[in-house]
Amino acid sequence: MNKPSKASNLILFSFFLILSISAIMTELFRTPTAQKFNLDNYAFVFKRDDFKDLSKIVFKNSLGIFHLNKSKEQIISPWELKFPRDLPARTETIESIINSLQNLKIRKIYKRDAINISNFSLNPPLMELKLTDKEKNQMQIELGLVDSITNSTYIALKDQDIIYQIDSISFPLEKIDLSDFIETKIFSTTPKEIKAFKLFQRVGRTSKISKISIYKDKQNTWKNNRGQKFNSSSSIEVLNKFLNLKSTIILDEVTEKLEKKIERYTRSPLYSIIIQEEAGNEIEYKVSSLITSLPGIKMEKGQYFIVKASNRKFPFLVHKDSYSIFSLRESQIQRQRI
Repeated sequence: MNKPSKASNLILFSFFLILSISAIMTELFRTPTAQKFNLDNYAFVFKRDDFKDLSKIVFKNSLGIFHLNKSKEQIISPWELKFPRDLPARTETIESIINSLQNLKIRKIYKRDAINISNFSLNPPLMELKLTDKEKNQMQIELGLVDSITNSTYIALKDQDIIYQIDSISFPLEKIDLSDFIETKIFSTTPKEIKAFKLFQRVGRTSKISKISIYKDKQNTWKNNRGQKFNSSSSIEVLNKFLNLKSTIILDEVTEKLEKKIERYTRSPLYSIIIQEEAGNEIEYKVSSLITSLPGIKMEKGQYFIVKASNRKFPFLVHKDSYSIFSLRESQIQRQRI
């Protein structure tokens, strides 16, 4: 009589074991269930004021971690990159990040539990943003799974217990790297801010001649030193050729040996530019001849030149493709042959 009883107990135990395993597996692999919220009250993830008066940004993706602070001096940009390098930051990149986060429309809202965090790749998140405003209020944003089938992604805020499913973010945040954050512009002035512009060329060892010398009078008319009027659009076109000059390499990691070589190349520059701003500032730019080499810098011989600005911390290395602008003359502005 005992044998059937033992067999029955074994079958019953096996049945309950299978049920328990099934329940666990169902819980582990269950389909996430969207929470029932009135989405009229949750139309967008962020309000415009959420990005007002930002002072710090920490951005993290698979390509690196980048720290940005609002610049106090704002010489070339309202933002500066602090890590992994200390350089002016490209305003367009930061604006693109902020603009991509504004107007994120919510599709669905999920509970922020262990299952959904795992399913939506939020542990760890694929990308993170930490935003700090002037009052030191912080907002931490986590970005997870990008679903190419539904063209959506998942986003969570550190201080909330929900996960948002949103339309895929238009700006490719996952592709941003260090080069996207560094401002490569050399000149810090706009044509509107310039009162006078002078370009000189060295002749011989120490002498120099004036190639361009123009100024803007009280009526915003461009003239040369002889009082001849220049066409406004031609003058601005010439100025923009210089102001849009961009560097190939910013020489921010300068050794003593490299610093001496840079000083040698720019002590008697082949070209020099002086810009007088409407605000009263005067900025000098020294432009070397085409150089052969720099210690610790990989470069082709005779393919680059150095630009050193009086209002910038570091000098710039520029490819010779841009060297032709220094051959411009004042007479070309007058004849509108630029």
